Amino acid sequence: MPPNPKLGSVVAGRRGRYELVREITQGNMAWSLEARDLDHDKRKVFLKYYKSPTPTVDWFEDYVRYVEEINRRLEQSSAAQYCVLSTDLFTANPRPGMCRNEFFYQTYDFIESGYDLRGLLDRGDTSWEKRKTMAKVFLVAMKKVHAAGVVHCDLKPENVQMLPDTTVKVGLIPRMIDMDRSILADVEAPWTRGELKEGYTGTPGYLSPEHLRGEKPTGASDVFTIGIILGELLGNGHPFAADRGDAEAYKAAVLAGRYTPVQLPGPLGESDAQAAEFARWIERCLQPTAAARPTCEELHKALLQLDKGNPAPAPEPPSLPPDMPPLPPEAAPEAEKKEPAKPRALALKLVGDSGELVQRFSMNFGSATLGNLSSQARYAEKDQFRLDYVPESQEWFVQPPVREPKNLTALNGSPLTERTRLSDGDILCLLGRNSGKTAMELRVSLIPQA
Repeated sequence: MPPNPKLGSVVAGRRGRYELVREITQGNMAWSLEARDLDHDKRKVFLKYYKSPTPTVDWFEDYVRYVEEINRRLEQSSAAQYCVLSTDLFTANPRPGMCRNEFFYQTYDFIESGYDLRGLLDRGDTSWEKRKTMAKVFLVAMKKVHAAGVVHCDLKPENVQMLPDTTVKVGLIPRMIDMDRSILADVEAPWTRGELKEGYTGTPGYLSPEHLRGEKPTGASDVFTIGIILGELLGNGHPFAADRGDAEAYKAAVLAGRYTPVQLPGPLGESDAQAAEFARWIERCLQPTAAARPTCEELHKALLQLDKGNPAPAPEPPSLPPDMPPLPPEAAPEAEKKEPAKPRALALKLVGDSGELVQRFSMNFGSATLGNLSSQARYAEKDQFRLDYVPESQEWFVQPPVREPKNLTALNGSPLTERTRLSDGDILCLLGRNSGKTAMELRVSLIPQA
């Protein structure tokens, strides 16, 4: 357990030094604090100081890198405008000289105004037209998040900030928060393995069937919770309201697909019939089987089409009971059949004298991770080099850290001074700055992934 935050103290991050001003909330996993960025005009920032995970868990460093990768993917995608993203992510010692460990911190822009979606729902004075528009922009936000390869995992109205924005019709834009336990759709979450592994994060009353069955959440799991939120925003309330107060009753109702039928109080495209049709789309989100749920893209398109007075873009598929396998896709017409899928990504394998590691996403490498690969990793520092993957070009790059380490990183015998593309068969190693001696040789292999 980390020591309590000391107001007035300063922690040094990668991009600034942060003076702790006041405690906002204390949760199970982190303290939320107001802080001042002393290196950037003392601007106010929102700082999270994490109780969990701590450096004592075997997946701590992997978790830090995993969160960094989630932020990177979102930052580099069109989802960025719909998420409150970390502005600095780092580990630091909260009490130098008194505490021996570095704990995890993240900083965010401080949100001064606006409501979360729960606050807007509780006000009860939002017009039907405004609710429809909020539903549309919320679905845009979530389809962008999913397109970036990220699953939120803990959607609920409280985690959807609605911030003022004059560029959209409704005057508000959704910004997703609490994404530090979101997951990458294509990479296993580090906290699900190791000696002190944990399950996936979620909120009672909004848990998907996958959460409740102990399975890995997917984009379809987010869609289930989106269905609940749309029921509250556009429908007649939480579809599982009768059971949400009792964990076991809620689980039984969700896994049985037993919910209150959704009814919309207003029209779509000036038609009550089309409103009823979209209510059926919301109910599709609530199916126990993931394959029976629409995607965010399909859901957004259906709402737009129906509100324009047009038919929904796809027929409603049959509901599947929980123990049924997904229906096979219909065969495409001969002329529309696609070429066999080509390898869409490259993995990178590092092989040392003590082991090997297959890497599928960008991350920093230091002594802790390198210790799994080489018996000479003790000569590396905590931040020795970074491997970056560029999906668009399917290329891997290696780059040196911002702060020069004691021993340099070398690529094929030459000191690494800038971001450099890697090729199959390259050799990474450590190079003594003064002695010129080499250590910790790692061979690079590039592996096509189907």
